[in-house]
Amino acid sequence: MSNLKKQEQALVQARSVKEALQVDFVRERFIKNYESITGRKDGDNRFQAEVFHYLELINENEKLKDADRFSHFAALVKAGTTGLSFGKEGQLYPILYGNIVKVQIGAHGKRELLRRMPNVKHIGEGQVVMKGDEFKHDKANNKILVHVTADKEAPLTLDNIRAAYFRIIWKDNDFTDVVVYHDEIVKAKSKSKMQSEQSTWNNWPGQMSVKVAYNRGYKLYYSPPQAEVEGLKEYEAEEDDEEVIVPTQDVPHQEVKVVTEGTSEIDEFLK
Repeated sequence: MSNLKKQEQALVQARSVKEALQVDFVRERFIKNYESITGRKDGDNRFQAEVFHYLELINENEKLKDADRFSHFAALVKAGTTGLSFGKEGQLYPILYGNIVKVQIGAHGKRELLRRMPNVKHIGEGQVVMKGDEFKHDKANNKILVHVTADKEAPLTLDNIRAAYFRIIWKDNDFTDVVVYHDEIVKAKSKSKMQSEQSTWNNWPGQMSVKVAYNRGYKLYYSPPQAEVEGLKEYEAEEDDEEVIVPTQDVPHQEVKVVTEGTSEIDEFLK
């Protein structure tokens, strides 16, 4: 019998998901992957914390409890291999597909992975550009030249959001601004399952718009370390753009002034 078959059998024989996640090989695989990817030595403590967070999430959803046991194991493997958390930071989410749990990396998880890249110095907080703001964007060089908020702010609704962006500052002190415009944000919303009047998109349009920018930056610039690639090889879950978030407040609309010298022709100007 192969190791994977033995592992699957041990998980099935456990009396509960909680008991299954305490099987020795689950703990050992998590610690090995987590310490390899992060360079930290607190793998056992982190494992216990992630099991606690994970069980909290599945206890809120009865259908998740009955999912395939091996997929629960794979979910913990992904947490260990990315170094991200199922905690309240909104980095990882278990999502049910049929009878299989798959793990989705949330927008804040993607931002954290970008921040950890060895050539990245800092990841800025996401911002929204509202109708009436002065906004100059050098698309050719991926740099925002000016963003100044209007004297009279427009209500924070999706219709009034012209763009969302965040800044990546590289180790050489150069920077890249990742910008998504209104039509791209609306397109992302149209693909979401959250379409009701009380959906996250309607209640927190600024947060969701910034999430689209984080997703874009992750797809364009994230390069996983080899340890992460190797650790997920057997258990990689399909990535999905849907995300469940419960923000406590929307993105603050604050004044930003950027002046960049020696740029090419400005491609976009909104006011």
